[in-house]
Amino acid sequence: MAVSIDIVGTEDRNRGLSCYLHSYCGQVLDVGSVVRVKLEPNFFKGSTKPTLACYWVHDGSAQCKVGFLPHHLVGHAAKYDGTLLQITEVLSEDDDTNMWKAEKVKNNRG
Repeated sequence: MAVSIDIVGTEDRNRGLSCYLHSYCGQVLDVGSVVRVKLEPNFFKGSTKPTLACYWVHDGSAQCKVGFLPHHLVGHAAKYDGTLLQITEVLSEDDDTNMWKAEKVKNNRG
């Protein structure tokens, strides 16, 4: 059974989503890419909250942090922590054919 889950923040250039190889790591995602979900603390605005971070899997290992699962899924962390997900669609803010998807990308920074 296939389940569709959004990965948010893929175009965000802060919160640990950039490295020496990419201006922002979410740019490596393409249809067919694989990410690994990892439960970890997120330090944001002076507090620490649990998040489900997504790491791009390349050459068999998790490489760059490319985004996060939506916060409402943290309550199901046991289900998602360590899971591998395959990218089936990459949304763009420049999508002229679907304004809803373009607005979704804009609001979630990817």
